[in-house]
Amino acid sequence: MKLFGTDGIRRICDDHFFSEENLIRFGTAFITWIKNITPDTHLSIGIISDTRASCVPIKRFLIKGLGRAGATIFDGGILPTPAAYILQKEFSCPFVFVISASHNPASDNGIKIIGPHGKLTQNQESSFEQHFSSFLLTQTKPLSSRTIDCAQKTRTAYINSLISRFSYPILTNKTIILDCAHGATTEIAPLIFKKLGAFVNTIGTSPDGFNINKNCGSLHPENIQRTVLGKPGSFGCAFDGDGDRVIVCTPNGQILDGDDLLWVLSHNPAYSTTPTIIGTVMTNGGLEHALWKNKKKLIRTQVGDKHISEALTKNKLILGGEPNGHLILKDSPTHGDAIFAALRTFETVSNEQVSLFKKHPEEQRSIHISRRPDLNGEPYATLIAATQEEIVPGRIIVRYSGTEPLLRILVEAATKEIAQYHADTLAKNLYNLISKE
Repeated sequence: MKLFGTDGIRRICDDHFFSEENLIRFGTAFITWIKNITPDTHLSIGIISDTRASCVPIKRFLIKGLGRAGATIFDGGILPTPAAYILQKEFSCPFVFVISASHNPASDNGIKIIGPHGKLTQNQESSFEQHFSSFLLTQTKPLSSRTIDCAQKTRTAYINSLISRFSYPILTNKTIILDCAHGATTEIAPLIFKKLGAFVNTIGTSPDGFNINKNCGSLHPENIQRTVLGKPGSFGCAFDGDGDRVIVCTPNGQILDGDDLLWVLSHNPAYSTTPTIIGTVMTNGGLEHALWKNKKKLIRTQVGDKHISEALTKNKLILGGEPNGHLILKDSPTHGDAIFAALRTFETVSNEQVSLFKKHPEEQRSIHISRRPDLNGEPYATLIAATQEEIVPGRIIVRYSGTEPLLRILVEAATKEIAQYHADTLAKNLYNLISKE
């Protein structure tokens, strides 16, 4: 049974996976799987969520399952995904369950499992999937457990851990517009920015359980751009629903995506001496060229922050990220923390005009699909290869989304017009081929 995608488990809310029976089975199976690997007599498990209404029943059912296997559960309440490390540090929880579908709409939800070394590896995911597929609740005898509400303590510790990384109020006299996507950063982010000296204005801070990421947040940076241009001298900062992505806007309306932020951060004293930065196959070729001119290298990985994190660890590096604003800074208290990445960015940028690299013209398309044929098979491989030959110099990336029923296409070319033409043509041809079969 395939459970995990590029960022944990992701489903629509009414999927059978989120049924009470299945989640109780899932929680119990997880504890028995861990005990098979590490035969501890007792485990403490942390759990946090974003603001989706569906998080409430999902959390309740998971807690039933985890508790049934004898775990003690520390409930951290609504917190950004990167706050998981606080539960690990303060309450000795080796594993933390994050209930969130990140940037997806409220109709979706998911589960990320954070272990002692970050998100589960592919080998760990495969091992647990095999265990879960054959696991029956009747295999275990219900054990006694308890759930501890540690939301306030976890929240305070998370705020303090971020502020302590900066030795002075780095945002003094700065006006910052925060778009919190009606998500997990709604209360936390404004507090942190104010404590570091900023004048804060907020949008996207009225979650109702169903409006998370709806026409707001990092997927809609035009909101902060519009607000920033209406408040001369201000900066903008947009997060996604679970607080692991960030997009920034400068006072003159420049939108800085993840590639731009990697470039800016490479000039921060904390990262300026690092010889190599980690990106993904989606990273714009212009960043690679700009880094090369600065005698730095770019290493590309598959899409997904866990691949970036693994590459950073393997190569003993500290800076990486994706164009979507998911940045991994190894000197942060936790990895993939959008608030920390934003603060590092504002620490680097002190004026309106940011010197950016020149991006290669690119176009992206997303196609809704109902099935996923092998793109290395025919006739898909020939079609993609033929398009690639037509745009030299340039490149094409075609891949399936790991979290949504989408086929994603990226085309980089010599001009915007060429990239647009081939992106549209390839999207149409691939959609027709997939739909026919």
